[in-house]
Amino acid sequence: MTHPHILTHLCVEPLPPVHVQAWGLMELQRGNWLAAVMLLERSARLDVACQPVLKWHVVQTAKKTVGSRKSRAGSGSARQQQEQQRSQQHA
Repeated sequence: MTHPHILTHLCVEPLPPVHVQAWGLMELQRGNWLAAVMLLERSARLDVACQPVLKWHVVQTAKKTVGSRKSRAGSGSARQQQEQQRSQQHA
């Protein structure tokens, strides 16, 4: 979990891209894959020198896992909406 004071610091004084990348790699080690992917992608957008890390196998695995969770969550909510519509039609 990211501490609020760190986020406040980022708003006031942004970190250099290599520090954002290091933070992303630390989150990856901790198993916080969503934060890791977000930070690593952000560092790559800020500095092209940070882009090669996105090709690492562990980062690709994290991206796929995070992506599959997002798609499952999205399909689940769509499914719930369909069920609600059906129940309203039958009521």
